[in-house]
Amino acid sequence: MSLAVVIPVYNEEKSIAVLIADLTQLLETMNVQFNLIIINDGSVDKSLAILNELAASDSRILLLNERNAGHGISLLKGYRAASEAEMVFQIDSDYQYSLDAFKDLWNERSNYDLLIAEREQKESSVSRDIISFMSRLQTKLLFGGGLRDINSPFRLMNARMLKKALNEIPANTFAPNMLISAYCIKNRLPIYTSVCHLNRDLILRKSRLSRQLFFGSVRTFSDMFKFRFNSSHNEK
Repeated sequence: MSLAVVIPVYNEEKSIAVLIADLTQLLETMNVQFNLIIINDGSVDKSLAILNELAASDSRILLLNERNAGHGISLLKGYRAASEAEMVFQIDSDYQYSLDAFKDLWNERSNYDLLIAEREQKESSVSRDIISFMSRLQTKLLFGGGLRDINSPFRLMNARMLKKALNEIPANTFAPNMLISAYCIKNRLPIYTSVCHLNRDLILRKSRLSRQLFFGSVRTFSDMFKFRFNSSHNEK
């Protein structure tokens, strides 16, 4: 079964090479047929130079070099480029979470459309905790169910399901992973959850609520409402 790994990158010169090396080794050990779709979102550090070198040495790496448009847009471009695969795995390039959870997701892939490793909780601000709580509450109220980590960037997805979900997701959405999760909940598709643990080998960033994240969260709440009621209209 073929796998496409989607990795959006923005200024991750310290972690991206290590992530790709560890991920490649893991997938080779598991005998998974894979390719990596890496979207450089206008990085201004050495990320692009590192990625160019890696892509030149490994034909399994597809590098998409884009102007800075944001994490959500990069994800959507990567997901659409993964259309030929049977399964799609997404992980963020900061490598904050260990790859150990991937084997569990992969072993369960035949029984589920969406498999999420919910992130181990780390120290975060009260504001960020409130946003996470509101996201879970909104999902439950709008779609009749919920996940503890609906926006987890450690997820394995059935490509057929993903293609259908993308047809309903706005092209400029801030957090497509949240809408993909909501799509699965709304349509009562089978969802598997486990836990991914913090990567203790890397220095972790402190969680902070940036202005961009705050306004992005407001946009996401709006996107979720539109997604819910536009979907209902389309079903009639």
